[in-house]
Amino acid sequence: MGTKISDLTEKTNPNAYDWIPIVDNDGSPITKKARIGNMLIGSYEQGAYGVEWDEVNDSYQRLGALAGFPCSQSLDDILLPIQAQMRRCVISDAGVVQYYLDAGNSALKEDGVTASKLDGTDGQVMVEIPKFYYKYERFGNKHRWWISPTKRSGFELHPAFRKGSTEYDHRYIGAYPGVLRDVSALIYANGLYETGLTCNFDSAGKKIIVTNGATKPFARLEVGDKITISGSDSNNGNFTVTSKVSDLIITVSEAIVDGSADSGITITTQKDFTATTGDKLASISDKAPITYITRAQARQLAKNRGAGWHQFDFNLISAVQLLYLTEYADFNSQAMISAGNTKFASWNLSTDVQATGKSNADGNGSGGQSTTNGASSDYVSYRGIEDIFGNIWQFIDGINIRNYDPLGGTNYASYAFLCGNPTNFADDTLSNYELVPNGTLSEADGYISALIATKLGFLPKLIDISSGENDNICDYYYTDFDNNPNGGWRVVRVGGRAISGGEAGVFCVDSSSASSGAASNIGARLCF
Repeated sequence: MGTKISDLTEKTNPNAYDWIPIVDNDGSPITKKARIGNMLIGSYEQGAYGVEWDEVNDSYQRLGALAGFPCSQSLDDILLPIQAQMRRCVISDAGVVQYYLDAGNSALKEDGVTASKLDGTDGQVMVEIPKFYYKYERFGNKHRWWISPTKRSGFELHPAFRKGSTEYDHRYIGAYPGVLRDVSALIYANGLYETGLTCNFDSAGKKIIVTNGATKPFARLEVGDKITISGSDSNNGNFTVTSKVSDLIITVSEAIVDGSADSGITITTQKDFTATTGDKLASISDKAPITYITRAQARQLAKNRGAGWHQFDFNLISAVQLLYLTEYADFNSQAMISAGNTKFASWNLSTDVQATGKSNADGNGSGGQSTTNGASSDYVSYRGIEDIFGNIWQFIDGINIRNYDPLGGTNYASYAFLCGNPTNFADDTLSNYELVPNGTLSEADGYISALIATKLGFLPKLIDISSGENDNICDYYYTDFDNNPNGGWRVVRVGGRAISGGEAGVFCVDSSSASSGAASNIGARLCF
């Protein structure tokens, strides 16, 4: 016989957890629930929980198993059964977990004793996300998002856990921003893109000396990294770093031609985008992320790792956003976790983009560091996903934005189209993509104040020029609509970068670039 609801009394220790079988007053069983003090909560196995956001009053309320608990903070893991199961692991190229990492320190395996290998030797460092079910509701000005570890009436499997017709018990997202695996050199390369440099070339010492341009162009380079030089008088080509004399001087193994004050030079990480046999996107510690690639190039690098691999997709970022929101019940991710690497004053790739692995000591936890003017130690991590925002922008696949009039006229608007099957990811197309219903995207830049009423993720409907980083969604939306309303197709990236300041966050979106766009502040993230 269980305990009747009418017989429940406050515990002596209101902070202790008490798992008890609950029956109704007539003796019929309800379910297994937990009690904190005199507050009943849903069971770890069965409870559905969520959050309501009032779009007009910008207020929050927890729902379901978490009703009555405070908003704008995380809660104990026992109350968050789905988020509590997110954990870092190392998986093979076949997608098989090799081992899990210690919950509080990724430098160790799950046993807390054995050293892990986060350098790619044992596989890619990923965060495992358990399958869950969800429900979205809209009542007037109020949005409601629900999640559940089990299927319940009115709930459906989150689309992140279905690729095409195949359902998955787990999804895996890179624990770090994407790094380049140089297949020909058999190394994990540091990302580099510096342009507009003036260089001296010393044939005798095989030295490349930067005399003007970036202040620390070679800060991230290591011996063995391969670089590509273009724009020089006589030294265009590929070179291998043999030593780093300073952040301005490197030596290379290949012959170079003497040259003085060559200007307009670009030096970048050597990349091979050949399908199947080319370089690969990776998720490992202690390397500078790869940047200056298009979304299509990032897509190919991810596919080159093997079957099942692809870059960060819209359904998965939507799942992560939903997990964050139902955990904290507050859109302001910078205030809830950390501002991370978002506070540099002006863009400088050599100093602003941080190497991966800053969050290793946090393990599966959330946290970070953010200094007033930016520093090499700055990072943010949500449940083991390092730099989910800040540091560099991250391309999102499976979503295409199109400015057009569906009736064929000139009444242009901005529409979002989604694809849930990575096999069909492609740029600038409607083929295998479906229109997001119930509204069009914002046609202006600014802090997001309203969302499209859809279960298909968090898409910005309106911006409010009076809003700021602590209002409404608290993150920024960029669009090229005003400058080119009939400009056709655009791709999407998320999170913000090292100089985004308060504009960055879990819900920050940029849809201002054509598919041909590449920049030193845009990269990717590996997923499986």
